[in-house]
Amino acid sequence: MNYIIIDTSGEYLTVIYKLRSRAESEQDSLLSERRKLATLDRVGIHRDSSALMHSQTLMPAIAEILGEKRLKAIDCIGVVVGPGSFTGVRIGITTAKAFAFCDPRLKLVAIELQEGGQGQIINDKVERESQGVANGEEPLSREQIIRKIFDDKVGRGEFCGINELNPLYSYSKYDE
Repeated sequence: MNYIIIDTSGEYLTVIYKLRSRAESEQDSLLSERRKLATLDRVGIHRDSSALMHSQTLMPAIAEILGEKRLKAIDCIGVVVGPGSFTGVRIGITTAKAFAFCDPRLKLVAIELQEGGQGQIINDKVERESQGVANGEEPLSREQIIRKIFDDKVGRGEFCGINELNPLYSYSKYDE
């Protein structure tokens, strides 16, 4: 599945993505085993260093990631819905909703990084794993946590409609 995940809840913009060209995806069954091994997903994280400039930097970042194919390149959009900067969260949610409105085949996934619920389960797991740092293991980054929550929700088929996507929190230190 090709996707982008938008995180505008913090001070800096992050867009996580995984893309494979549709031509390669559709022809996988016809390709030789050697060619299949050469076909790789384009996976990455775009971080913008402009603090609190999400409304100006989100669309150019997505356009750069998707290239000429634009919305046709993705099947799913994940968006962090809280906690965090209310204004930032609204920017991410509005962008995801606009894309889903323009292309009804897109699936939406709300990602909560809150106390309780799925976010807390992942955070507890991260805390346990971070205790293994003394053993030479690295703790999970925020982006890895977001991707784990997204993958878990997609795996369970937990998609939401345009009207169900709303910010969880209405205040943060960034909106003062």
